[in-house]
Amino acid sequence: MNRLTNLSYDVIRLLLVVALVLFLEWICRMGWVQPQVIVPPTVMLTTLWKLLHSDSMRADMVITFGAAFKALVLAVFVGMILGWLMHRSQRLRAVLYPLLASWYSVPVFALYPMLIAFMGLNQRPVIAIGVLMSFAAMALKTLNGLQSIPVVLTKSALAMGVEKFSFFWHVQLPAALPSLMTGFKLAATYAFIGVIMAEFILSPNGLGHAISYAYNDFDTRTMYALMVLVMLASVSVQWVLIQIERRVLAHRATLGGL
Repeated sequence: MNRLTNLSYDVIRLLLVVALVLFLEWICRMGWVQPQVIVPPTVMLTTLWKLLHSDSMRADMVITFGAAFKALVLAVFVGMILGWLMHRSQRLRAVLYPLLASWYSVPVFALYPMLIAFMGLNQRPVIAIGVLMSFAAMALKTLNGLQSIPVVLTKSALAMGVEKFSFFWHVQLPAALPSLMTGFKLAATYAFIGVIMAEFILSPNGLGHAISYAYNDFDTRTMYALMVLVMLASVSVQWVLIQIERRVLAHRATLGGL
């Protein structure tokens, strides 16, 4: 029943996207929007298809996706460690939680001159901005997941003499898994956005730099084609993560879950 419900929601979302694309195609073909402002979706897709056959574009994709993956791995590692430490220490939680909860009000990109000074004009500042954009979400969701574990469950496991590793693997991890998966999805989104935005100003290559170059060159076809590529990549990653989340949560009892 749940699977059918999820499928129906997916179909509704797909139909809404298709309707929006068709509407945009129509108003562009009718001349209601100037091509200097936006081009029809079919033009975006044909331009994107041509770009994908370019060696330089494939190189930019490898650079951007590689940087986003590195930023995600670092953000998940740092975030989970930080969330676990805050769960263990009430004092640390009292100090860090307000900072992390308001972290997205911090203008991270204002730090890029300092990052360049310390790391140089290369991909490291780009990855660093991706990490700074995404680690807080993982830390907060890790903390929320660990804090939501019922006290009676923890006391029962300790009373039965469960060892620390078994307690983490068979009790804490399955109980916190829904929150951890949500944090992972958020971190993936923020890391990718952070890398793309950082490449606008910090990188001589990558998809963000290519979009910025097309914009400055008034090449709207290439700019929108690359924006479609970024959106398709982001949606694809999120779809894959959602499918993984559904499968993992459906079988989390095999980890010794609840």
